[in-house]
Amino acid sequence: MVITHIENQPVEVLDAVVCDVCGIRITPDNYTEYAEMVRASGMGGFGSVIGDGAPMVT
Repeated sequence: MVITHIENQPVEVLDAVVCDVCGIRITPDNYTEYAEMVRASGMGGFGSVIGDGAPMVT
């Protein structure tokens, strides 16, 4: 037997993502661009061209 109940809870909905590089605004309605969106993050290691321990977010 499965026992369930219904709850109403607030949900955060994504409206758009704006690219930091080119400034294009990508919405979930434009599925092709939205599906190909890439977010990379990391940290510069010892002797890195971006600096030792520097945060990298693209």
